[in-house]
Amino acid sequence: FPCVTFNFGPQVRTFKHRDTMNLAGGWCAVSALGTFDHKQGGHIVLWDAKLVVEFPAGSTILIPSSAMMHLNVSIREGKTRASFMQYVAGGIFRWVDNGCQ
Repeated sequence: FPCVTFNFGPQVRTFKHRDTMNLAGGWCAVSALGTFDHKQGGHIVLWDAKLVVEFPAGSTILIPSSAMMHLNVSIREGKTRASFMQYVAGGIFRWVDNGCQ
């Protein structure tokens, strides 16, 4: 993956979204970091697939983030959650397709 993003928290959560600037059809690796109880929060919700996945710290999942609506659930007060994403920005391919200009 040529692109990475760290979200340092202390309580990272996202609202329902698609990563529309990522490569369409590309994969995104999402990793959860921190000290939180994955039974009580931090779940990843794959909205289009109608799945709620327990997502403990240290876990990584590959999703087509530009095509699939997703979010993650908040964690309990006093706990920490960060995230690390690896992906391909769509602009890289548009740049190459336009003769690297």
